[in-house]
Amino acid sequence: MTVMNLNKSNSTNYQLIFPLLPTEIYYEKSKQFTLNIFGTILPSISLNQQELEWQGNKAFTDSGDITFGMWTVDFQVDSKFSNWLVLYKWMMMIHNNSNSPGFVRDKGLVIDATLHIMTNFRQKTLVIKFIDIWPTELGEISLSKRTGQDDLESQVTFSYDKYVISENII
Repeated sequence: MTVMNLNKSNSTNYQLIFPLLPTEIYYEKSKQFTLNIFGTILPSISLNQQELEWQGNKAFTDSGDITFGMWTVDFQVDSKFSNWLVLYKWMMMIHNNSNSPGFVRDKGLVIDATLHIMTNFRQKTLVIKFIDIWPTELGEISLSKRTGQDDLESQVTFSYDKYVISENII
């Protein structure tokens, strides 16, 4: 008989953790930046293929290239806009349309980040490590107050080299 875990997920069960970010901000006197996310879709992964002719027929094989899709994360903006501001300053360090022309890798502005997926009992069930990640788009924040809309939300899109999944975390 198979026993299934019926815990429901909630917004505090997904944490995106960055080590010390390559920004000028010393975020809350710690050496890591944690973004509590409430929504994301794990990015696609595709293996490129090439067509070969073999004995008058067509055959397919991998071309040796693997592609990872862009990653978008939805998060709640904190009351001081600190988490949104950290991402904004990181992007401005990459390219500010004035005197900073980009080249994210040459500037050393890519880092590794981990997405921790936890149960309601705060136990990690899955850890996904994103290698050489950096933000490419920071979403808008709607500054309006409507009934039933208490939290400010935004999203950030990341580019990265690859991700690696670790399961059965103790």
